[in-house]
Amino acid sequence: RWYVMGGGSGGFTFGSLGPGGFVGGELSIVRLKQKNWVGLYTDALYDFAAASPTLSLGPELGRSFVGVDGGVSVRFDDEATRLGAQARLLLTAGIFSLYGRYGIWPGDSLEHTIQLGVLLKGPVFAW
Repeated sequence: RWYVMGGGSGGFTFGSLGPGGFVGGELSIVRLKQKNWVGLYTDALYDFAAASPTLSLGPELGRSFVGVDGGVSVRFDDEATRLGAQARLLLTAGIFSLYGRYGIWPGDSLEHTIQLGVLLKGPVFAW
């Protein structure tokens, strides 16, 4: 069965730009079959540590309550639009997930981020 999932997230960022919070939203298309799930996700968040919005897009997959996702990310800050990559490990129980995400942002100086967050995401549509 296929699902369109939507929700919101928030948490704390640690990184080369210093600490701060973040808040955002997420949307994904996922196929669930016998405790396995695979799909595509996109999220948009505002990272207060970097003082900028960030978008990411990529594949996601998991089994039962453990999942991973990651892909390309774009950060829009005052100086430039930066292209990077992120990977995330999720522990999921129903609509509630805890996660850790690592991001890397090449540029004038290599930036690294680690996010610890909470995601509330549920089905919006199924077929």
